[in-house]
Amino acid sequence: MPNALSVCLRWLCVALSCGLAGTAMAQTPPLPKVLSVTDLGTVQQNAVITGRDGTFSALYGGASYWSFGDTAMRRANASGANFIANTLSRATSLQAAPGIVLDQDYLDSSKTPAAFIPLTDAEQAYNTAHATLPGGGCAQTPCGSSIAVWGEQVVPDPARHRLLFFFNEISRIPGNANFTVLGAGVAIGTPGADGLAVTRPDAGAAGAANTALLWNAPDFPYANGGLVVGNMVYAYGQNPQGLVMNVPLARAPLAQADQHAAWQYYAGNGGWSSDPAAAVTVLQGGAAGNAVFWNAYLGAYMAVYSAPFSNKVYCRVASQPWGPWSAALLLFSGQPGQSGTVDYAALAHPEFATGNGQTQYITYVRTTGFLKMEIRQVQVVFQ
Repeated sequence: MPNALSVCLRWLCVALSCGLAGTAMAQTPPLPKVLSVTDLGTVQQNAVITGRDGTFSALYGGASYWSFGDTAMRRANASGANFIANTLSRATSLQAAPGIVLDQDYLDSSKTPAAFIPLTDAEQAYNTAHATLPGGGCAQTPCGSSIAVWGEQVVPDPARHRLLFFFNEISRIPGNANFTVLGAGVAIGTPGADGLAVTRPDAGAAGAANTALLWNAPDFPYANGGLVVGNMVYAYGQNPQGLVMNVPLARAPLAQADQHAAWQYYAGNGGWSSDPAAAVTVLQGGAAGNAVFWNAYLGAYMAVYSAPFSNKVYCRVASQPWGPWSAALLLFSGQPGQSGTVDYAALAHPEFATGNGQTQYITYVRTTGFLKMEIRQVQVVFQ
């Protein structure tokens, strides 16, 4: 018979083991096995749209909200633009097996898609000052330089009757494929009887140390994959290193997600820091974001993403949002784009999943021409 001391020591060892497993020595779940992969064609969307990317989504109020980045259209909207930096759609049906249908868009007075994440007054003033004049030149150089915000992860916050729309902010010059990441922030969407009202903090100057952003460069932008666990929101960042995308992790109370001071950064070994410079890489993910979610069927967190400069779509699994994450598992290879262009922005949409997460629906963006993209959808069933 064990004595009282041995019993206490045994339970102490169990407690220590559990504590370590939740931090630095957590076990990586086994990789799942893929039972089937089925191409479902393209996501159905507004016929006026010729291409857009981003494709982050989340469930709120029984509908799936999709946030997009650059969007090209067949006709101009009320502001005279047929190419805008962000758009928003909804799928009111969560039946994805026949194909996902985005049947509602954020529209302007002309019933044409419009940017739903606004620029601040200072950012708009920057664009006006740098706009090329009809006779050439501009008020401030470089001429044609503009600030844009790309829609990224969508985080539902039903307890406060709102949606958090994270975004990356960039500066660019038309005709130049290069752009500069200025930082990342969050806009607040409030659904109401008259539709969705989206607001942003409107303070500070555009450019460096923009107080209307949560993160300013050179700090990593944490807008490329997020999930809610309990009362906390976790957001994954981007740290490009050559041919790989290193991904750090931040967290904040969901109620304070729009406050920079509320965010902490995973510093390794189970520790968190209020210093963004302390953030460490938790996984290597996708160049255009990661979809991270809890898969109840597998009993694990899952990250789905496009491999950089590749048509391949991978997943990883972990027991905690910070990992340790498993090795990458190839789910499928997407159809090559026109003229050898590679696919990107592969993301899962777990609100459409069935079988408690056994069947997942994944989309990726495929280039079909100049400013033309299609969003292809794939059904993946795990064994």
